[in-house]
Amino acid sequence: MQGEGFPASVALGSLVERCGTVLQKFTEEERLSGNCPLPRSQLAETAFVLRAVGMLLSSMKSSSSTGHSQDMWKQLIQLYPTLVECITCQSLHIRTEVQKVLSEYTDLLSAPSH
Repeated sequence: MQGEGFPASVALGSLVERCGTVLQKFTEEERLSGNCPLPRSQLAETAFVLRAVGMLLSSMKSSSSTGHSQDMWKQLIQLYPTLVECITCQSLHIRTEVQKVLSEYTDLLSAPSH
């Protein structure tokens, strides 16, 4: 039988996957839009996704539980290149949210202590 955290783990995995999809779509459409701004609804969805990723990273880092799956960490780490692509977007609000999320990756990027 799976542990009690299994349904939550599956849900979080799906959430991170959806976040990745939204961010990839945003970066692609931002690149193709030229000087035309993206719809407000897409900017709002992207900002929401960025806040969700930041909160999830913060929660997982501060959790004393080791129950977080390696797959979840891998999914979050795989979002990093897409987040970096968002840095050059036209929206100041999105760039600010990206900066906050990228700062959550600091612990993951630091050299291991021996």
